[in-house]
Amino acid sequence: MLGLVLVNLVFVQLTQVAGIEWLAPLYVATVASPLLARLRDNLAYRSLWNLVVVALFLGLLRHASSYDLRYVLQDGLVLAALCQVHLLNNLRSEQRPDLLFWNSFLIAVATGYLSQDLVFPFAFLVYVPLYVVGLQLLCVTRACPDVAPGPTRRIVRDGLGRSAVLLVLTLAVFLFWPRDFHRRSFLTGEFKLSSTRETLEVAFSDKLELRKAGKVTASNRVVMTVTLESGSRADVPSLWRGATLATTDGKSWSPLSKASLARDSTTGDELWVSSGATLQRASAGGKAGPVLQVVRVDPEANRIFTPLEGLLVQLRDGVASDQVIARLDATIEHGKPKLAGPPVEYQLTLLDRDLERGGTTPQRQWRGISRYVALPGTRRIDAARELARNLGALQPEGAEQHELVSAFSEYLETRYTYLPPGADGAAEDLTEFLSGESGGHCEFFASALATMLRSEGVACRVVTGYRSNEWDAASTVLTIRRRHAHAWVEVFDPLGGWYAVDPNPASAAELGPGLWKRVRTKLAGAWTVIASFDADRRSAVLAWARELPGELWLEARTRPARTAGIALLLVLLVLGTRRLGGARTPKAVGAYDRALRRAGLERVRGETPRELLDRAAGTGLTLERLDALRIATCAHEQTRYAA
Repeated sequence: MLGLVLVNLVFVQLTQVAGIEWLAPLYVATVASPLLARLRDNLAYRSLWNLVVVALFLGLLRHASSYDLRYVLQDGLVLAALCQVHLLNNLRSEQRPDLLFWNSFLIAVATGYLSQDLVFPFAFLVYVPLYVVGLQLLCVTRACPDVAPGPTRRIVRDGLGRSAVLLVLTLAVFLFWPRDFHRRSFLTGEFKLSSTRETLEVAFSDKLELRKAGKVTASNRVVMTVTLESGSRADVPSLWRGATLATTDGKSWSPLSKASLARDSTTGDELWVSSGATLQRASAGGKAGPVLQVVRVDPEANRIFTPLEGLLVQLRDGVASDQVIARLDATIEHGKPKLAGPPVEYQLTLLDRDLERGGTTPQRQWRGISRYVALPGTRRIDAARELARNLGALQPEGAEQHELVSAFSEYLETRYTYLPPGADGAAEDLTEFLSGESGGHCEFFASALATMLRSEGVACRVVTGYRSNEWDAASTVLTIRRRHAHAWVEVFDPLGGWYAVDPNPASAAELGPGLWKRVRTKLAGAWTVIASFDADRRSAVLAWARELPGELWLEARTRPARTAGIALLLVLLVLGTRRLGGARTPKAVGAYDRALRRAGLERVRGETPRELLDRAAGTGLTLERLDALRIATCAHEQTRYAA
């Protein structure tokens, strides 16, 4: 039971519904439960535990009423974890632990839905044997409280076998039953959810506001998977744009109004021209490069995400093309944000060009590019203006624009502290951030660079979307999660068009991870491939399984010598394994052990098989069992003691 509760706490921790500072006392109380067992009959001890449970329940009830009903399940998991620890520390020997096992099962099911973390399947591999063996021991000890070590070992072996079968069946269901993690829930479908207090989550947004955030969570929930169909992984950018933000008041950034975009098509942007289920970049130059298959599974991010190098988008069947809106700022919307909806699939072709500098080649001199240089007349940006002026004065005379951009970006990347959203010590505005006294997240770095560049007359814009380098082990599938939401800057080069600049220090950290991070990333990528297994991939696997016998037969016919060699090697391997197994455990010894189990007898330490046979004669065994044991004993003696 202690093992079950520990794994339950790991499950809850993996869902990220509670920080380690909340779960650490529960871990300690769980591990210390054998030492606290002597206090279980103490009324004050039990009363204190009950008060803690009631207090947490009231706190979670207040949280649910003041935040959002969608957090009821997460809060319930925290309460269930505390109840598990409470039961473990308060159950007396005469009480039945059925509730602990039932709660444990519910926690495993609920956390399996909420968590897609790589550690979860490993924790589940530990959980299943603990649960199955624990249930079997519980059932046996109810009828016979004092179970001898021998039967206990047999129960454990039997439980481990059953656990292996259950794990195989679970894996089969997991692989061949496509899952929809975004089905509308009862709460969100039947109730209008409201929030009186704000809880923030790292996610894509089509606006940016610089401020000090309160509680912020970072979810591992998958937003998109990108499969490389042709080309090289090195040619696939890590930045996936969803919105361009062009106007600022010094504290926030927002997109250009749709009306102004409709009136003026000479903005220096590139329009996606739609024709049915196909969208083509209007003024993009260069030849086609890598081809990607994108599946966007998060309906709240209502965009067709593409890198700046996107050239051609082809929507898959089932994606309503009439819901696609191509904007003049090179972004594509798809419907409205919603809590549930089917995945959106599309094939994306990228430009084959130099990714370091230059975007698309302009076809003419843009008259509307000045809007990307505009700054408000507010003191909020005075610190950015002064910093840009000082850094600009250090540049050599005649320096090109891209050199100024590189100098500004490198200065921000190396001189300022990155802090994740919601971290202590974060800046509240751009002035506080640029003072160097407080750190900030990617939005502060992007806003600072864009403001500095505009103050020097360089046209640029802030872009929001995702940045991910989470490739699988084979480097064919890129996973993009909610926590990968990011903001960066795009600069307009009069000779080369738009190109991306990311001044965020965390970008450099992702490019050169340590060994453990690389291994974890590869494992996480492999797990993502399994966790995102859908109907299409299941069909592909089944088709491969159906074609496998024919391919093996064709291989045998075309290469008979090679096939015969492999078959002979397998036969020798099986025979060798059986021989080794026989050498380790003689048949007579195995038969003797089975005869003992059928007779319900156990050897006493130091007792010989002959002494045990003499003892068995006085235990009331049936004549048939006694004869079988006598024959097995003789065979055992001949095998063990023959000269």
